[in-house]
Amino acid sequence: MNLKKRFSIYFSLLFSVVLATVLIAVYLLFSEYRQDDFNTRLFQRGETSIKFLVRVGKMNPELLDMFDKNRANKLMDEKTTIYNENYKRIYTSNDNDYFPWTLNDFENLKSKNTLTLRREGHYIAAKKYFFNKNHYYVVVSALDDFETSKVPYLRYLLFLGFVFGTASILVISFYVSKAGLKPLDSLREQMLEISEKNLQSRIELHPRNDEIVQLSKAFNQMMDRIDSAYQRQKEFTANASHELRTPLARITSLIQNSIYPGKPSEEDNQKKILHDIHQLSEIVTSLLLLSEIEEVSERKAFKVIRLDEVIFAVVQDFSMIHPELKFSFDIVNRSESISVEVKGDEILLKVAFSNLIKNAYFYSDDKSVRSLITVFDQTITVSFINNGPIPEIENPNSLFNTFARGSNSSGKSGSGVGLSLTKRILKSHDAALSYQTRGERINELVATFNRALPA
Repeated sequence: MNLKKRFSIYFSLLFSVVLATVLIAVYLLFSEYRQDDFNTRLFQRGETSIKFLVRVGKMNPELLDMFDKNRANKLMDEKTTIYNENYKRIYTSNDNDYFPWTLNDFENLKSKNTLTLRREGHYIAAKKYFFNKNHYYVVVSALDDFETSKVPYLRYLLFLGFVFGTASILVISFYVSKAGLKPLDSLREQMLEISEKNLQSRIELHPRNDEIVQLSKAFNQMMDRIDSAYQRQKEFTANASHELRTPLARITSLIQNSIYPGKPSEEDNQKKILHDIHQLSEIVTSLLLLSEIEEVSERKAFKVIRLDEVIFAVVQDFSMIHPELKFSFDIVNRSESISVEVKGDEILLKVAFSNLIKNAYFYSDDKSVRSLITVFDQTITVSFINNGPIPEIENPNSLFNTFARGSNSSGKSGSGVGLSLTKRILKSHDAALSYQTRGERINELVATFNRALPA
């Protein structure tokens, strides 16, 4: 779950809790106010009744009953009952339909002066009065029609308000978080554009001084340190390679000039030394190429070249050094076009194919190497196949690590740099290198290129 959705959900949940709390508080406060207001109205009805009966009606219940029946704003199922100080009922409205008032109720009312109860859905308000040196107990009950009709509607409105508010804030918070995190998306896109080929690129800083700008500044400072370390490493590798190649070249020249054909032992030793120096020179050259591949591929524009021509040129040069090479070549077309053209650097591809042919040759039982080019609609695969022992490795990709050698390399000359260098060269051409086996003693190295299709 990304930050936009997470912020939207968290903010919506927080808002929902706050909104629910507010709506519940409004409902409870309104209910309490409505109940207090209704009880107040009941007490007012009771006080009006006792005053009318004692002062105006002169203890005339018939007159009070007429007054109750013709009273305006009469409450639903309203009942008024008046008791004397001996707890004897002296007046009852509503056709003598009243709530029985127990002795315990009278004792509570006598001690507290007022009581509010609820029985059988009716609200009851009772109060003790003192008129003309006599005590009277007035009990008024009624149904709250507002509670039965309007309060459920209020709950319904509050629930709809909660649902609508939660849904609205969820949508709004998503768009707000999306707009707020848009600079972060832009920062991520700029970071993804930075690769080993453009380490000098930096994040664009906006004039606002927020957390994202601070993060961008920290990222740029980190890239400055990485680029500085990378440049120092490249400079060291290049300088070391150049410095090593010069004395190696001088040693090679001196040994070549000091070889005496008439002394076999000295000649053999010198040839072994010369072979080791050639191998060391190849290692230095490979290390130099490893440090310069990215720079070369970035500095030079790739051209359209034919893979078969590059392979033939490499085989021709390799055969001059190793005339015992048995090389076979074939092209398999699985596309409408037979073109074997790709975009690349010819010099680098020659180095890559030379390493692949050299590897297949040295690890072959019969010094034979077969090359197979397979043309597909979008890609071209170049395979180099030999007959020889299969290396015992768990992960075939480990063969492409620098200085890595397989179990079948015992007694074979090599530095373990060739395949690593080849993989780096192919990677700079957006190509891939893989290893696979065909049977018990058949090895195959496969390079996969993107075709240079005509416009």
